[in-house]
Amino acid sequence: RLKLVKTNAQLKVSDQSYFIVCDEIELNSTTQLLTAHGNLLINSDNIILKGQQMIANLAKQRLHITHHVQGSINPTVAY
Repeated sequence: RLKLVKTNAQLKVSDQSYFIVCDEIELNSTTQLLTAHGNLLINSDNIILKGQQMIANLAKQRLHITHHVQGSINPTVAY
């Protein structure tokens, strides 16, 4: 288990990098859950999201952002 406070982090999923800024972030390698709390900002090439809490299930590739969520997603279209 890794817990960081007042941090900037980079999460790489497949070929996509996500930059995460928050007050507190924790990675639990056993459960493969990444949780972040407080003043959350997630930024990548095609998404900018703000909120107060994030739970990312890395095993299931699911992301939940809650509490005052704002932002935009511009998905890349593959042909």
